[in-house]
Amino acid sequence: MDPGARLVTPSVIVWDVHHADRPFRRVWINKVNVGKAYSVADVVEFARRAGFDDLDTADESQVSWRGGGSEEWG
Repeated sequence: MDPGARLVTPSVIVWDVHHADRPFRRVWINKVNVGKAYSVADVVEFARRAGFDDLDTADESQVSWRGGGSEEWG
């Protein structure tokens, strides 16, 4: 890593799976809980509503997947 580079927390955080009747993951954008996502499409929609029109869910600088990657939904 470049010694001058700053560590930046991604704007979108997708938390670990909550195992309910219908498993979901909580999504935070800019440190605000914006809702429950049931799929990657939900994450993208939350981001779009928050002004992130070109969210790349595979880009670790944009999205932090906690407790499993984008393929983990239950």
